[in-house]
Amino acid sequence: LRTNVANGTGMLHFDQSSQQDAAEFFQYLDLIISTELRHEKELTSFKKNYYVFEQNKRSFMDTASGVCSNCLQLPSDVSQSYLFLKLSLHNHHDVVNVQSLVDNYFNQSKSILKIKCVECCPHEKCIPPSICPLVGICERRDIKQSIDIKWAPKFLIVQLLRWDVNGKKLNTKVTLDGEFKLSDHDVYEPIGVLCHNGLSPRNGHYITHMKTSSGQWILYDDEKVVMSSIVDAGGGGAYLLLYKKKNAPFAQNITDVIIDNPVFYNNIDIEDASALVKQGETKCLKCCKMFR
Repeated sequence: LRTNVANGTGMLHFDQSSQQDAAEFFQYLDLIISTELRHEKELTSFKKNYYVFEQNKRSFMDTASGVCSNCLQLPSDVSQSYLFLKLSLHNHHDVVNVQSLVDNYFNQSKSILKIKCVECCPHEKCIPPSICPLVGICERRDIKQSIDIKWAPKFLIVQLLRWDVNGKKLNTKVTLDGEFKLSDHDVYEPIGVLCHNGLSPRNGHYITHMKTSSGQWILYDDEKVVMSSIVDAGGGGAYLLLYKKKNAPFAQNITDVIIDNPVFYNNIDIEDASALVKQGETKCLKCCKMFR
């Protein structure tokens, strides 16, 4: 996988033995997947499962209705979609929960900016565009801006911003044992945590805690695979958090097939195991030779 991402994006350092930032790697992996999904329907389905679609709603503050006092039009909203919901840990100390970080994200988005009305500005319509003096009808005015979630995905990836502008790691502990509500939308529950141990995203060690469809948490630490808990997954190393909508079904995958059984196995033939999932077979994993 590292080789495919490195070759497909030209980021050859991903295929080296040195550690890379996990969030950066996932962003390039997302780029590779989006490129391979050639049909628009497939890409749309993928993004609806993993992307947040967000809209910044804007209104002028000098009128009660929020419209421009001259042309009576609302300022244009700004839309964006993203793979990671990035939550700041700056100014947070000791212990914080995910819900408070999410609430802080939306509260900070309710900002006041200064923009001109592009509908009124004649310089916006010039070809080629002319320099706008930003006076008179083109003067910048105060607007209110707030975030509205237009689409909440089935699976939500949260990135905790653990490094400040100087590259120093923020070791704030984050409690993950609860659900959280995404603005006025769906409730999410944790199913995976990628933890970073070390001082820099370029060095240290990554471990992963994943929740199975039966509710058991599993720790993956290189060749070490043992049972864990959501409490173990929290702390000052939690970096990327995977959530799913509450009551949404788990996707059946090879991980669930293996670790929901009483015995863990190494060196599994993934292709054979995936075929087993598709066939819906329920043979005993202790007896099946491909799991030995």
